[in-house]
Amino acid sequence: AISKCHADSSAFLKREKAFAYNLLGVIVDYQSNYDSALFYYFKSLALFKELNDKSGIMFRYNNIAVAYQHIGNYPLSIKYLLLGLENAPNIKSTARLMQNLGEVYLAMNEYTKAKASLLSALKLYNYDKDEPDNTGEAYVNEKLGNLYSTMGKADSAIYYLTNALQINERAQHKNGMAQDHYYFGLHYKNNNKWLEVVKEAKSAIDIHRQDGEKFGVAESTLLLAEAQYKLNKLDEALNYSLEGIALSREIKAKEPQKGYLELLVNIYASQKNFAKAYWHSQQLNILKDSLNNEEKIKQVANMEALYENDKKEKELALVRAQKLTADAQLSAEETKATLLIAGLGLVTLILVLG
Repeated sequence: AISKCHADSSAFLKREKAFAYNLLGVIVDYQSNYDSALFYYFKSLALFKELNDKSGIMFRYNNIAVAYQHIGNYPLSIKYLLLGLENAPNIKSTARLMQNLGEVYLAMNEYTKAKASLLSALKLYNYDKDEPDNTGEAYVNEKLGNLYSTMGKADSAIYYLTNALQINERAQHKNGMAQDHYYFGLHYKNNNKWLEVVKEAKSAIDIHRQDGEKFGVAESTLLLAEAQYKLNKLDEALNYSLEGIALSREIKAKEPQKGYLELLVNIYASQKNFAKAYWHSQQLNILKDSLNNEEKIKQVANMEALYENDKKEKELALVRAQKLTADAQLSAEETKATLLIAGLGLVTLILVLG
């Protein structure tokens, strides 16, 4: 009994430590410190594996995948999402993983896979009417709105984005509300409605600032600066760009930095300040070279991950197909059994009446 007590105590402490590592990962992830987030997530994952906790393992795979997505390492993100799907303990967990998988495919411009994954996730979120997942449902609506906007289907884009914003407003989910305004801004950008872009970007910035979400502020400010440039409000565009690029450098967000440098080159050229335009173009080339080198390193490092992802996708598709076949066979056997019972009943009735 004492030995069992010690074992239980050890398992309890290990579980608490695993959750603590995960919480640390979430905190630094939220601060855009993705390398540290991955360090803590992998520490947490190792402990959950020792505990053989499938739910804990699945959620850590999901967190790891999201962190890799944030730094643009999409093959490794997909790898861990597929591993998560293998360990998903219930429908809602599967929905969350399918949602994130759809988002990664969307970032990779694989629209067919993105649409299929997102619609599957939305269907799963709506499966349990007694206990809906409003956060997940809103998120999938956002991504479907982005997808349809990119595809030029404005009515569908507005429909899904409106659904997302209404769900987040009812739940008072601040970060979700901010993201929805940003996505509306992106949609209006796609349609050259720059005054609408300004309105939506400002709403997103205000809410992100209240929530302390620096990356959201940086990307929304870039959208606002671009809109002001398109409206020929060069001084405002310049002020927002300088503010945004400083924040992007602070949080080491290279993609927003690239967008700001491109915009600053255009702004200074429009102001005929060619010296500053040239200097920023040089900075832009340096950053592009850095991003290209990082991308080449990632491509080489992730060739194995891409191969494994393809295998996992095929294996999961095979499992689903086998399940459908088994369900169909079971249904056919149940039908046969029902007919047999009915037939025996009819024979019995004839014998009794005869």
